[in-house]
Amino acid sequence: MTDTSPISFTSSNRGKRLLVYYGYIYRLKKSTTKIKYWSCNSNGCTANVHTNPNDHFIKASGDHHHLPSPEQIELRNLMKKVKDRVQVETTSVPKIYEEELARSNLSSVALTLASIPAEAKSGLSRVRRKTTPPLPTSGNFDIPDVYRQTLNGEPFICNDKTTNKKRILIFATDKQLEILFSSEWIFLDGTFDACPKEFKQIYTIHGLKFYQNFPCAISLLSGKTTDTYRQLFHELEYHAERLKLKFLPVHIMSDFETSLIKVVKEKSLYKQIQSLGLVTAYFNDEDIRLGCRSTIALALLPADYVEEAFELLEDDSSEDMAEFFLYFRKQWLKRVPKKYWNVSTLEFRTNNFTEGWHNKFNNRGQKHHPNIWHLIECLQREELSFRHKLGRLKCGFQKKSDDKSCTTRQQIQKMAKNYEEEESTLMEFLHGLSTLIAKNSKTVA
Repeated sequence: MTDTSPISFTSSNRGKRLLVYYGYIYRLKKSTTKIKYWSCNSNGCTANVHTNPNDHFIKASGDHHHLPSPEQIELRNLMKKVKDRVQVETTSVPKIYEEELARSNLSSVALTLASIPAEAKSGLSRVRRKTTPPLPTSGNFDIPDVYRQTLNGEPFICNDKTTNKKRILIFATDKQLEILFSSEWIFLDGTFDACPKEFKQIYTIHGLKFYQNFPCAISLLSGKTTDTYRQLFHELEYHAERLKLKFLPVHIMSDFETSLIKVVKEKSLYKQIQSLGLVTAYFNDEDIRLGCRSTIALALLPADYVEEAFELLEDDSSEDMAEFFLYFRKQWLKRVPKKYWNVSTLEFRTNNFTEGWHNKFNNRGQKHHPNIWHLIECLQREELSFRHKLGRLKCGFQKKSDDKSCTTRQQIQKMAKNYEEEESTLMEFLHGLSTLIAKNSKTVA
């Protein structure tokens, strides 16, 4: 009768498979087409175990001349978990060891026998070096196949080209590209903190599906020039043609065009407030503060009302604001078309979720300017997150809405309705928008 006693497996220090049976450890002695023969790992012991090729227990024979050592099994299991993580993660070796040690719930004796992190680091680092390619010393390096694929083995790098010594890497699966090319809205944003030293920035293009944003193309760029961005979009257009699609977004929201106030205010208007010496007056004079905020709020006002509202704002403000209004008229009413800064008709008024994605991604990377292999592993996990989120939305699961963003949109819609129904004046509408700016501002405005 076949013995059905439980068996399990662990690993030797060199990664070889070991069988565990009732507290004893066995190593594989030989294998045939029908039977695997396992011998006790203790020198001179004749006890053995037989399993079939699928590792199902057949029988045990012979007697051990020594006592079992459950603590050694605990420690081997601990080290197996640590080595498994060390080979696939870029978390520091001591941190992985400490985390697994804390989770292992070792017996008191096994805990005493366990190495401290500093003692284990050297051997574990050798394990990591066997699976991680050398760090590049320049932007001209080869990428092993394991880093060119997603975690489920799909092609992941859709572009790897160098032009005039400027290399561009684009990470995107065909599914991500299909969502990008079918999206009327695309959102562009860059980050520098998580960028490896061989490149200048990580630039992400998000698309919309099921009213949710998805990171669809994540690129490593060697520059920030117009030519760099032109080449990036040229490569994406090539892939659109390859997939028999067109890359013709209706709305493109970037760091400039989606600022709601970010560029119009922080990059320009606030600088004018400073250069005109209005900062002190801004803090001390409520009328000047209202005038500045109302000027910023023109970005939220329907474009057809902007010039009329600006005229009313000029007439209603003190002479101290004259130079500020002169600047706004020349720069933003005459020189820059309203379509580039007025966002009243846009369904998505900020790039907050792309910025939020970058913040989350930077936290996931756990370090500033990580090495290229660490970054690609983070991108591979991000692609897995993409598939997970897309699958859930396809099945009807909905992401929780941003309550703050929804409330702001509802307030703007309510104010617009009040004005259209003549329940408020144009200046009351504009001043209401300026209050929203004051509520949501993190700067002087």
